Amino acid sequence: MEKRDFNKDFHTYKDAYEKFKEYLLEGKSIADLAYCYGLPIERINNILVRFDEVIDPIVYKAIKDHYSQFTINDNKAVVISDTHVGSNYEFLQLFDTVFNYCAKYGIHNIIHAGDLVEGYSYEPNRKDDAKNQIIKFRSIFEKNNSFQMYYLYGNHDYNLSLYNNIDLKEELRDLKNLIYIGKGNSYIQLNDNDPINIAHTLSSDETCVPKIETNLRLEGHHHLYEFYDNGIVQLPALSYMSGATNLGFVKLETNGNEFILDVFKGLNKNNVLEHYDQKILKKRFYNI
Repeated sequence: MEKRDFNKDFHTYKDAYEKFKEYLLEGKSIADLAYCYGLPIERINNILVRFDEVIDPIVYKAIKDHYSQFTINDNKAVVISDTHVGSNYEFLQLFDTVFNYCAKYGIHNIIHAGDLVEGYSYEPNRKDDAKNQIIKFRSIFEKNNSFQMYYLYGNHDYNLSLYNNIDLKEELRDLKNLIYIGKGNSYIQLNDNDPINIAHTLSSDETCVPKIETNLRLEGHHHLYEFYDNGIVQLPALSYMSGATNLGFVKLETNGNEFILDVFKGLNKNNVLEHYDQKILKKRFYNI
């Protein structure tokens, strides 16, 4: 699609909604619309779902098609969160702990649930400025890019654009095997086609992600591990940010009928995370 001016084409969001549906019916994608009008994916989503109580089938299919691009062709992955690279509370050695664990157990995919870097924050929390935070993460990832990492914007990542005029995903776009999946909220799936909601609290009006029925929601931002019976999991942090009393990560695996979550927390003297907890979540199957 050619570039167009949103403000010239539409007088109201309702006008945009109707035209966007026409484009989708013609076979255009949500990414096409975002490119055409120079808008974030989340803003396109917001327009598409704000006018109907039940999402239009054409819109729903386009949304599912968009998020289906984030598919891990394996039945397992490691999930990490809140690394806060560039903070005085960073613990960079834990990147090696995670990478070594993945290499040892044949895990090729890592999901990062937000706050990759410290971003703009209260000054005593920051060790590095925005530029050096990015340089530091690039150095870590470039030495371990045999793994594929999918990452979500957390509030600290988003603050780079708000306060430093730096778009983190653009700064990291050239890194092989590093895949941006969204801002504050997204979906990803393992190879059995069951969506997993990845989320991180973010104060923004551009984080609209339409609800897709799913069994599992993995949340960053909390800095501590908690498992709830409704399938919500608060992830432990990989940095000593506020509330992070015991650092760790989660290994996620599916056998088709269940999600199996192994939680690793607590450094021992050999810098190896000890197994802490296992949860098995029986899947309910949705017609998605």
